[in-house]
Amino acid sequence: MRMSQRTTRISSGEPAMLDSKRRRRRRAGTASIALALVSFLTILAFSPANATAADCLPGEYLDGAVCTPCDPGSFCPGDDTQTECTPGTFSSVPGSVSCLACPPGKSQPAPGATSCVDCAVGTYSDLEGSALCQDCPAGTSQPSTGANSCVPCAAGTAQVLSGQATCSDCAPGSFTSISGSVTCQDCLAGFSQSSPGSTSCAPCAEGTSAADSASTECTPCSPGTSQPDAGSASCIDCSAGQFQPAPGSLSCLDCGLGEASGGAATECIQCTAGKFAATPGSSTCLDCPPGTSQPGAGASSCIACAVGRSASGFGNAECTACAAGEFQPDTGQSECLGCAAGTFSAGTGSATCTDCAVGTSQPATGQSSCVDCAAGEFASVPGSASCLECPFGTASGPAAPMCAECLPGEFADMTGSESCQPCPAGTFTPVSGSPSCAACDCDDADACTLDSCDGVSGACSHAPNPACAPPVPSIDFSGLVALLLALGLSGVWALRRYAAR
Repeated sequence: MRMSQRTTRISSGEPAMLDSKRRRRRRAGTASIALALVSFLTILAFSPANATAADCLPGEYLDGAVCTPCDPGSFCPGDDTQTECTPGTFSSVPGSVSCLACPPGKSQPAPGATSCVDCAVGTYSDLEGSALCQDCPAGTSQPSTGANSCVPCAAGTAQVLSGQATCSDCAPGSFTSISGSVTCQDCLAGFSQSSPGSTSCAPCAEGTSAADSASTECTPCSPGTSQPDAGSASCIDCSAGQFQPAPGSLSCLDCGLGEASGGAATECIQCTAGKFAATPGSSTCLDCPPGTSQPGAGASSCIACAVGRSASGFGNAECTACAAGEFQPDTGQSECLGCAAGTFSAGTGSATCTDCAVGTSQPATGQSSCVDCAAGEFASVPGSASCLECPFGTASGPAAPMCAECLPGEFADMTGSESCQPCPAGTFTPVSGSPSCAACDCDDADACTLDSCDGVSGACSHAPNPACAPPVPSIDFSGLVALLLALGLSGVWALRRYAAR
């Protein structure tokens, strides 16, 4: 009830409040228009008449109907125009009649500038009015801003690029001895430089070398090489017959006696068995010549072969003993000799040969033994090359120094008989060494006696002739069969009777 009454009171007063606000806005707008009109009339009353280009002073330009001072960054010659400063010039204050050129060390690339800019590091400007600074050329640099020149690179430094603030030190292995260098020079082969920024390279010392250019250090000569001179690009291989075990050497050493080497050797090699080196600095070991040998290593000479030995080829470590059947009576010989016929050497290493003993012989040369004379032969003197046949009436067994005469009652009717034969029946010989037997005279003309004689004395003897004796009974084959059959039947009958009991 109360709220309804209050709402009614507020609604009935709202039109009055809106009218009051509108009236206040109208009064404020009218006051503003009046103030602006008064101001315009005041300015109009106190302003001069409209200006012309002829009325503007130098440093001014006609801006509509008013002469106005030039803006900074432009100039006015005193007419109706305002002109921007061109690149390389500037004006820093208003009302400038002309623009000023940028001084050396500065530049201005843009038009209408109020100031110039210092040249950056690595650039310069040596003229007034530069729109752009120039890059320092290669071989120079400029570490400061606002520079009007560049600085040549000092000796030991170089600069290959343009527009650089600094020069670079020459790298190790290079140098430059003059200022203003674009690039550094590599050290030549045989020279080196380990430090940066160098003005020269140092020659390699003796015993060292530098094979490549731009070397930062020299290398000691390796073992097997040397270098006596400074500033060398390479080391020298030791010659054959020399050696050098140490690095960085100025010279090589000669091999000693009994040693040799090829080229670039770090050590000498001892001559092996069968070889020798008789002089220092030998490039090769020589083979021992025939007739000599050398069993040891590192020898400076060879040894002559002893008697009974020889060395037929080159490079013998030992002399060879003469084989059985050979001999050598002299020293330093390249071959052994064969034993002559009738002699022999049974062992190895013989200085002489031995004669064949009696009863033996050797027809061939170079033999290790003699041959027994065959049965029927003999050798009565030592050193026989052959055996002789036994003469008629003699004989021998093997290895006979002489033949034996046949005994009485024996004979040898051929040469070279191995044994004597007894005289045949009816013959005899009473003397030794008989080549044949003589016939006996003992025939008594009796057919029932056998006549014979003694083979030595020839004495006769007469024995009964068996052909003249009485005949002996004999049983022919058929009778023998009948007898055996009868005996068999008798035996069968006896066995039956024994069985019947």
